Amino acid sequence: MPLWFEDYLIKNFGAALMGSDFTRMMFTPFIIPKVFISNNMFPDRPGVAPDAIDYIVTYSKPERKRLFIVTDEYSARFCHRIQRAFVHRYQFTTHVWKGALPEMPLDSIEECVTLVNKFEPDLIMAVGGGSVMDTSKVVWLLYERPDMKDFISTMSPIVLLGMRKKANLIAVPTTSGTGSECTPTSVVTDTRTNRKIPVNHPELIPDYALLDPTLPAAMPPSLTVGMGMDVLAHAVDAVLCPAANDLTDAIGLRTILMVFKYLPRSYSDGKDREARYKMHLASCMAGMILSQAGSGISHAMGHAFGGVFHVHHGLTVGLFLPYEIQAYAYISDKYLEICDALSVRVKDDRKSLSNLIDKMRAFMEEINIPMSIKEVGVSKKEFEGELDQLAAYAAGDPANVIPPPYLLTVDQFKRLFRLAYTGKDLDLHSEF
Repeated sequence: MPLWFEDYLIKNFGAALMGSDFTRMMFTPFIIPKVFISNNMFPDRPGVAPDAIDYIVTYSKPERKRLFIVTDEYSARFCHRIQRAFVHRYQFTTHVWKGALPEMPLDSIEECVTLVNKFEPDLIMAVGGGSVMDTSKVVWLLYERPDMKDFISTMSPIVLLGMRKKANLIAVPTTSGTGSECTPTSVVTDTRTNRKIPVNHPELIPDYALLDPTLPAAMPPSLTVGMGMDVLAHAVDAVLCPAANDLTDAIGLRTILMVFKYLPRSYSDGKDREARYKMHLASCMAGMILSQAGSGISHAMGHAFGGVFHVHHGLTVGLFLPYEIQAYAYISDKYLEICDALSVRVKDDRKSLSNLIDKMRAFMEEINIPMSIKEVGVSKKEFEGELDQLAAYAAGDPANVIPPPYLLTVDQFKRLFRLAYTGKDLDLHSEF
């Protein structure tokens, strides 16, 4: 089945245009949801001033007052107070579906789509982590556009969908990592091929992002660092990609600083409220710029490796971050801005790059992130048996196509994967 990002025009012309200086100067959209941040996001009675619920009802004008909540077994615990707030204050009818699955298998959403069509909501709310929000975007798409059952092959990010005729989408993240509440992307899993497929369209950006830092407070340390590394990868990718602009650079560099400062604190003490707040905000900030500037080969390699070996997305993109920085250093000195932000820049650019990689690896070691594929637990035999497929998936991933600094080949990805297996750095004095 052909995929949207394999379309000839998108791959060979659209990607180049998105990354060009000319395009950015002629037209630079910066599309994000209305964002609300509060430690008491869902009060069951009005306050002194309007809150997020008041704004949602005022702006969206839901005539039927029907709220459909997409969640999973874990995050369903947060839904009661959300329902109570909408029911008590605005007399909504609500329904909760808690069948969202990790990594969003394509065949797992039929039940939800059927229920949504029957319930006919005018507000759809995602309450959960990245997989829940990704699920809600696809469910919302199929509710608005039932003619797009083959959306993976038929939907183009450069053709208008005409969303929001039936419902608005609200995202309530319960983890601090994916930033999906601010992105136009939904990552689905084709279980037949063990391939993760990003689905991307500007109209899939939620209308509202409600950030309550108390919701991710119960994340265990392992999930905290996995999600935190996803935040870091989003920010680094957005800074290094050619579609970056002054807005995305400002947010991206600040996000990188926040992750380096607050992720170790969140990891070592999950009850550190300031650190939790800052990481939840950093996740949202990284999501904002990911949707504007794009992602890079840390995600191309992470999607491929995670899909084949079923490893947490945050750990995989974190593992491949040093290789992304080194590979892009061959054709861009944008990494120097990250060096400046982290105070590791010196007069010699190559030494600055070395300092940046050393700081990155020291940071990963501090929070117990694997620094090689071997450390993840993949045997040499398993790795070599899947290497061709890994490299092919990474080379064809939209994170390597739309819009990277340059297109890495299958052979280049093989080289990076082999280096990553043992944790050896790329030799910047040799050709790549």
